[in-house]
Amino acid sequence: ADREVRLCSLLLRVIRRDFPSGVEAEKDIIAHMAYRYQWSNKTTRKYLARLVQLGAVRSWRSESDHWTKRYAAVPGGVSRRGG
Repeated sequence: ADREVRLCSLLLRVIRRDFPSGVEAEKDIIAHMAYRYQWSNKTTRKYLARLVQLGAVRSWRSESDHWTKRYAAVPGGVSRRGG
């Protein structure tokens, strides 16, 4: 449980810090986490889904193609402990 909290916190900090536009495609977050932190696609998707459940991140399908999944951090959604 503690590991999950740390990894969710890391991913949320990365989204807030490294994606200043605030909205990002899932594939771009996955590529970034793989490059910077050696996370697998499965790991990134797992923790993105957990952040959505916690209300720290929202997700939706792109209006242009209805396939691309997009994410945005919710301001004040979860404590920014450690970041």
